[in-house]
Amino acid sequence: MKSLAHSLMVLALASALVGAVHAQEGLEPYSPETVQDLQTMMDGYTQRGTPPGLVVWVDGPGQQFAGASGYSNLSAQTPMPPNALFRIASVSKVFTATLILQLAEDKALSLDDTLADWLPDLAAGIANGETITIRQMLSHTSGIYDFTQSIEYGDALLATMTIEGDLAHVPCGIQPLEAITRYVVGQDAQFVPGARFEYSNTNFELLGLIIEATTGDSYVDVLHERILDPLDMTHTYLDCYEDPIDGLVHGYTSYEGQTLDLSDLHESAAPASIGLNSNAPDLVTFARALFTGQLFAGPATLDMMITPVMGDYGLGVAIMDGTYGHFGFTGGFSGMMQYVPETDTVIVVLLNGDNESAMTIYNQVLSVMRDEWSSG
Repeated sequence: MKSLAHSLMVLALASALVGAVHAQEGLEPYSPETVQDLQTMMDGYTQRGTPPGLVVWVDGPGQQFAGASGYSNLSAQTPMPPNALFRIASVSKVFTATLILQLAEDKALSLDDTLADWLPDLAAGIANGETITIRQMLSHTSGIYDFTQSIEYGDALLATMTIEGDLAHVPCGIQPLEAITRYVVGQDAQFVPGARFEYSNTNFELLGLIIEATTGDSYVDVLHERILDPLDMTHTYLDCYEDPIDGLVHGYTSYEGQTLDLSDLHESAAPASIGLNSNAPDLVTFARALFTGQLFAGPATLDMMITPVMGDYGLGVAIMDGTYGHFGFTGGFSGMMQYVPETDTVIVVLLNGDNESAMTIYNQVLSVMRDEWSSG
């Protein structure tokens, strides 16, 4: 049962965010030169099919660019709409990190708690499970083996895959606890905890299980209660764990000499690390609320999140050239969500192909925008 204090906190958060959710509606466009430069850049990629379709949103004080290019469905030649739904892959990690930090603010857990404090049975079979902390999992400095990169996990997905025409289908199946038990327990540590940075989706699946252990609720329910519902993010959902929202674009890859549509590929083993589907407007809303401090009780939490722990990574957030956010990549999709504090601007880039990187396109968008800002 949730406490009265917790319920009041959720209501207060929702009330405080009502104005922020809709604060970016009805914005003016950027200069004609900037709009043309952005659209020309996007069209250059999609006209050569790398990727088939592309969405770019730039959302700043009083101004917005909501651009799209190419196709959301190659076989039907459906034009890409600016509000299309994409798999956002590892951008999902920012949501999980936000939940963990909110729970730390509530004193429901501590970032210095160990894996064994919350998941003792799993920790007993994971190298260094008695000493690895939540902070180290958030910052990818735990040394825990990444099961999503294992040959065995990949083979298990391929074993369930069927292909009809150009559409590949992998059903929802194995869940995080089973996947970690099967592919991580018994593996050697990659390094001594805290010694270095090494990206591992397993870190965030363990954090998802800790969220459930801490709250007594499912990860998806906590996600809705603390982020999606207060922010009115009605076009974001957790694949395999709730009813899908119509409009997911078709995502494409090259496989054994043919172009495959991977929009029906589901990785139910990794919801807290790569599991969310969303669109650019929702991601703009989330990034703006998060990086302006509206999702935390005090500024110290956000400061901790965006402070590099090792290299250019904080607590579930990548720090790139003074901007904060995350890159995502999975079969058929690539995405980027970054906040630029110098101009209070959110940039979202979403691709429905994995033959090009959203990070490359993001860097070009940022370059165009910095020209705009310097000329203004």
